[in-house]
Formats: sequence, C-alpha cells, structure tokens
Amino acid sequence: MSKYLQKSWIQGIHTIDHKRRRCSLKHAISCTMIIVIGVIFAATNMVEWNTNIVYVLPEKSDLYRPAATTIPHTMLHSPEWAERKTHIVHALKTACSTHGFSVTTHKSLRVLNAYVHESVMYVCSLHRALANVKLEPQGAPYLTCRESYGQAVREVKRPSYHMKAFDLTSMVYVEEDITAPELICSIAHGVDVVESNWRI
Repeated sequence: MSKYLQKSWIQGIHTIDHKRRRCSLKHAISCTMIIVIGVIFAATNMVEWNTNIVYVLPEKSDLYRPAATTIPHTMLHSPEWAERKTHIVHALKTACSTHGFSVTTHKSLRVLNAYVHESVMYVCSLHRALANVKLEPQGAPYLTCRESYGQAVREVKRPSYHMKAFDLTSMVYVEEDITAPELICSIAHGVDVVESNWRI
C-alpha cells in the first residue's frame, strides 16, 4: 500500500470514528432527555395517584363545575386505579358516617387542592361505591324526594330507575332496577350531582 493510500485509509477510519463519536454523543443526549422526561412523568403520576384524597363539605359552587369524566374500562382494572380507588372510596365512605349523608360524590373530593374528576359516588345505606352510573327512568315520576347540597335544598319528583354502573367492590359492571324509595332518591340525587344536573 502506498503512503498516499495508507494515509487516506487512516484518514477514512478517523473520519468514520469521528462520525460515530458524534452519533454516540447525540444518542447519549437523547437517552438522557428521555430518562429525565420519564422521571418527571413518573414523579407527577406518583403524586397524582398516591397522594391522599380528602373530603370537603359540599358547596353550592361545586354544582357549576363540569360533569364528571367517565372512567375508561382499561383504567378501572389498572394497578394505578386500584391505589387511587382505595383513597376515593375511603374518603367518600368516611364522609357518610361523619356527616350523616345518604350519598357522597367525587364533587367533594380534593387531591393537593385540585378537584377529583372521575365519575364516582358512594351510596351510604348500601355501603357501596359505584363508578360511571347511568339511570334510565322507568315510568312516570311519582316519588317526592327532598334533597340538599351544601346549603341548597330542593324537592323533586322521581320515577323508578334501571341502573347501569361499575361496582367498585366486586369490580364488575352491574345492571339493577332501583325501586326502593330511599334508593331512588339517594342514587338519582347522586347521579344528578355527578353529572352537574342538580339545580335549584
């Protein structure tokens, strides 16, 4: 091999090696950025999912907040939701016994002073937490229910209902006919609050 060719060959190796170093450096920077973003995302989600959820007394202003967000099926069965569900149900259940409510909802829950947005309610007399509740009226309204939220009170006539919901205890979807007067009032009241349809 001539000196010229040898020099070019060596120069070529140096050039390729230099390019590889630049690619490796870019790759390292990209990996570092991804790791940093991942750590920030994980930390944010840990705060969101694992921080204790607290119950605050109902206020009339809660009624003007947007309707609850339906919880996707995939999330209901995720480990993250299992942790969050525990905090939500505990807060709603405790409010039943502490304040003597018939039904409690997500509208009164806070995490790090932020509102909880998931569609969840707790029927106190049944000791039962339900998510994504939907009611279908069965017949004409006949039962007069006296309902309150915070300082607001109203009377409304309600029919029997067919209920579709996700039971957060058995972790299955359920369909039931609601005919007992106390359950008609409390469950329909809770659904109206969750869906931002409860008005004076």
